[in-house]
Amino acid sequence: MPDLILENSTDGVDPTEGEIIGNVPEIAPMEEPHPVEETQEKSEPESEPEPTSEISKEETIKIEEPVEEKTVEIKPVEIKPAEEKQATVEEPEPIHKEEPTVQKEEPVDKNGMTPTIRAYLMGLLVKANAAVQTRKQKNLKKLLTLFDTMPKVQNNDVEKFLHLKDAMATRYLNMLLKDGKIRREGTGSATRYYKI
Repeated sequence: MPDLILENSTDGVDPTEGEIIGNVPEIAPMEEPHPVEETQEKSEPESEPEPTSEISKEETIKIEEPVEEKTVEIKPVEIKPAEEKQATVEEPEPIHKEEPTVQKEEPVDKNGMTPTIRAYLMGLLVKANAAVQTRKQKNLKKLLTLFDTMPKVQNNDVEKFLHLKDAMATRYLNMLLKDGKIRREGTGSATRYYKI
């Protein structure tokens, strides 16, 4: 293969000197296309002109004949109604329209509660108070068992035994004092409680 020499270089290379860019296959010079003579068939109507184009001598044109359009005939179909059964038709029972029950608005007190809401909340409060009282009685009985195991009890002992804070332990001890089940000796940090 001959080397291709680039003659029209503009990248700073002298145009008189050619630059070899590699082996390139030889390309045959292009021929100018020649117009093809058009012929019309006599069987076709003259109203449709044939397309014209420029084609080389080696190429041939295949002209397809127009496709015939087929028409499909659609016949209407008769739809027959379903056979009517002569069964006894039950008449639907008349629907009694009940008048909608309109709830009367309950009076609202100064706190924005209706009597229904107030009664519901009072029920919850009673249940909560009952649970507190039950827990309190249970803890007092448990505290009395502590006095059975220890002759002298301090407030810190009650806190650890019942897992309570200082103020609550003091309240329990004061309840037992008030009931007369224990007695107190000393003051301040030297206070001791004894079972009676």
